[in-house]
Amino acid sequence: MQEESMQWLPALLAFISATLSCEGVDAAVIRLKNGNTLYGDIEEVSEQQVAVDIAGVGRLFLERREISSIEEESSAEGREEVVSPHSAEDHGLQLRKKAETRETVGLEISETIDQSYSGKYAQHRTYTAVLKSINAIREKAVATIQRRTGLGYPTTADIRLRFADYDGEERLTADTVSETTNGRTIQVITIYMELLITRQTDVQATTTHEFIHAFMRAQMGKKYQALPKWLREAIAVWGADQLEDKTWAVLGNAIFSGKPPFSTINGLESSHHDTSDYMEDALLFEFIVRRGNGMTRVKSAIEAIVAGNDYRETLQEATNSRSWTKLQDDLRAFSLGYVEDVLSRASYSRFQTTDDLLKARRYQEAIAKFQEWMQDNPRSFLIPEAWYRIAQCQYRLKRYEDASKSYQIILDDFPQHEHLQDDAQYMLAKSFEHLKERTKTEHAYRTLLRDYPYTAKDRLDDARSFLDNPRRDAQP
Repeated sequence: MQEESMQWLPALLAFISATLSCEGVDAAVIRLKNGNTLYGDIEEVSEQQVAVDIAGVGRLFLERREISSIEEESSAEGREEVVSPHSAEDHGLQLRKKAETRETVGLEISETIDQSYSGKYAQHRTYTAVLKSINAIREKAVATIQRRTGLGYPTTADIRLRFADYDGEERLTADTVSETTNGRTIQVITIYMELLITRQTDVQATTTHEFIHAFMRAQMGKKYQALPKWLREAIAVWGADQLEDKTWAVLGNAIFSGKPPFSTINGLESSHHDTSDYMEDALLFEFIVRRGNGMTRVKSAIEAIVAGNDYRETLQEATNSRSWTKLQDDLRAFSLGYVEDVLSRASYSRFQTTDDLLKARRYQEAIAKFQEWMQDNPRSFLIPEAWYRIAQCQYRLKRYEDASKSYQIILDDFPQHEHLQDDAQYMLAKSFEHLKERTKTEHAYRTLLRDYPYTAKDRLDDARSFLDNPRRDAQP
């Protein structure tokens, strides 16, 4: 071991959670006496030495014989023993396996990461890549939360992150719930694999968002549920720095569904709250910043709310509002102005005019106009919407080869415009079916069933019908 590392390592190490005695190990966790944990990547493994890159510390060179001596010292001095492949299960830890499925030596990624997932994507390269980077994702999430909300990692929190296949009927990215086991309350974050694998969710932003819910649950206990849902989501969306993404998602979904985009601003305390309200929720804190009160006032307000202070009084103070009604009125005016600005910059009015051609079934003209619009507005958040409309026109003109290419562009280039994805996947399959491309059609329908189980039931039934009878005549 290098001399510089030797000055501090023996004094800090409680144990190393891998013996590092076998090829295939690609990460390490080092526990410190002060309770902190260092995460490193195994960069070089030889018969004599292991090099570990640790963020914020640098590269440590550990001789295999020195690792053995640290293990012996830990046992001799009565400290916690090194976790070996044989004792890891007793410590409640999961072992990692390489993507190539060869087994590695006992290696803890983190006590907070449940690696027992064995579902339909267990061997998928995206899942493997996420596992490899999950500690960096978690650390960045904690740093982002601190920077944008002022909330720190709860010292007494027991937070677990796990992955699961989704078995519900509505699209859901992730959720956080409290579970009690043997008298211990655990905040369990579940990330659903379908949206992760199809890239419809940004794993960094999603993890940060759900960590905020977990932090608040851990710190507030039952008071967390007493907060209105819009406020819980406002803090999570704002804290995860998702306002822009949610803006594009909410407005894009409204336009796709034929709803007026300004209808997404319906008041914080509207009777029905769902993901279509997330933009408006987070605009509360953007409103505070834009009024000149800055991030300091935002973080002070969030900290006060989590501490149990009355949220209405806290937010009135943060916005210098004389009443709760006045705050809501001012916020609504601000939010409508925000939407108007976003739509203006996206050239929405011209998009609408072109969309009217599609509604009038002037498909060839609509294709040309949408292509012109995209060329003039390459950065508009409505670009994927334009591609979808072009694909619709091509499909209705029975230009199935062109339509399949357009639907594939939506799937490949715009995965986080999630409201388009299951539609595009289904229509890709329909296009292939009309082209009598049996192999491609079968693959597209199988992908629909595997990755988009929340799509409309008639689509799932249609996919199963084709797979049962692949020589059927193509349906409209």
